[in-house]
Amino acid sequence: MPDGSGRSGVVDNLIVGSGLAGLAAGMALRARGVPFEVLDVGYDLDTVTGESVTELSRQHPRDWNSQTSGGLFPPPKASTSGVQRRLLFGSDFPYRIPMALKVRMENCATELTHGIGGFGNVWGAAMLPYSDHALRNWPIDKLDLDQSYRNVLRYVPLSGERDNLEVLFPIHTEQATRLERSPQIDALLKSCDQRKEKFSKLGVNFGRARVAVKSDGMAGACRYCGKCLDGCVYGAIFNPRHVWNELERSERLIHRGNYALEFKEHDDHVLVTSVGIEDGSIRTWRTRRLFLASGHFATARMIARSLGHFNETIRIADSQYFFFPLLSYKALREEARFSLAELFLEILNKDISDSFMHFQVYGMNEIFRQTLRSLIPAPLPISAITNRFYMFQGYLNSAQSGHLELEVGSASRAHDEIVIRGMENPAAVKTARKAQALLRKAFLHFGVIPPAYLKLVPPGRSFHTGGSFPMGGSHAVYSSDTLGRPAGLRRVHIVDSANFPDVASSTIGYTIMANADRIVRKCSELAA
Repeated sequence: MPDGSGRSGVVDNLIVGSGLAGLAAGMALRARGVPFEVLDVGYDLDTVTGESVTELSRQHPRDWNSQTSGGLFPPPKASTSGVQRRLLFGSDFPYRIPMALKVRMENCATELTHGIGGFGNVWGAAMLPYSDHALRNWPIDKLDLDQSYRNVLRYVPLSGERDNLEVLFPIHTEQATRLERSPQIDALLKSCDQRKEKFSKLGVNFGRARVAVKSDGMAGACRYCGKCLDGCVYGAIFNPRHVWNELERSERLIHRGNYALEFKEHDDHVLVTSVGIEDGSIRTWRTRRLFLASGHFATARMIARSLGHFNETIRIADSQYFFFPLLSYKALREEARFSLAELFLEILNKDISDSFMHFQVYGMNEIFRQTLRSLIPAPLPISAITNRFYMFQGYLNSAQSGHLELEVGSASRAHDEIVIRGMENPAAVKTARKAQALLRKAFLHFGVIPPAYLKLVPPGRSFHTGGSFPMGGSHAVYSSDTLGRPAGLRRVHIVDSANFPDVASSTIGYTIMANADRIVRKCSELAA
């Protein structure tokens, strides 16, 4: 394996990508004592920003230097369409695209990531498994996936509560800790509890949000500073980047600065070609087994290029989301001390959809405050609304959502060009409206959901996307087997969401990690 020193060799396993899927694959291999290495562009925080993060991490939020914290947590750029782009400590490194790749987007709002840790740097950390109902079209053993959910929680912290959600969504660990409830969310949950029977008749299940956040009160746990959506200086929100940094201190694992172009499978190995993002040098990597974990767009691009399928439409499933506010009758004055999802609602109502709809409920935070300010003329006070405000964010199953199409155009020795198009589905907004009406009825006792306001984001904006090479699919090329091997290949495995048969409305990161763990465990049973 080239390592910059001119030496070469063969590695048992090569992972392309360092996000949630890549980390889960790596941790599964590591747990079995199997050697592996990682290939990634690996954009990262700059040194000065990293030093500022370290400085604040050693202090209580009340002692933060305002100049330092102001640089790490700039005001969000929000509008009636929501936040434009979540940054990490003011940095856009997760979204940077190397010169080796040219991307054109049409009728969609999505992103690609080439940062170390991938979108795990800016995700919402929501951690709900797929239900049995959501997995009904998956050609895998549900018990295998359950074991992998448990495996993931051996190194990913989980905050949640044992409540109504457990009936359909097991918690998979005895080590879950509990975040403090804000008065705002506590009032909403108690109201739901009082009307549990009515909710059940409407097909609504509810409970405290489950998030990958350390909340045990020990070192590195949540300090309730309210900056969750901007980056956690304490490392309480799980981020693959932190794990890779720890692993790199003890062993050299990641070959940063390499954009993976293509692969070629041979009888007993796979050759992977990459280009250096700094000097444009071409490198060849030899591995016995290749795991593709760089995200559905990058994985689809790399497979299509490697197999010579240019200018072909590759369909990618999407779970669009929509949002609307609820204004409670009672005002509660409080500062946002935790700004990730606080409550989950799971709806299965045949009058709306034959699939679950997943909702995440948020209290007031700075992003929503900026959004409200863009709606209300400047001279008018917004406190009457902010003290009563909850945001409901709903996700659609991919069957009711629009979808994306990807084409790999011209490709040279060291360069790729792709087009990503958004394709709308008229059923999306209709389904969202029905769900909004049901929740308006369910929460009439607690507050008012404005009947006219509902925002459906464009395809791709949720980042809950995949299925370009679905497991169990019938297409000769654009499908994969239960080990994520596409197009009849034997040593190449998709371990990100590109192999999902469909995209459920539920949170996606947890299932991406579990499925990657499952595939690696099954691969370990195969002969080299």
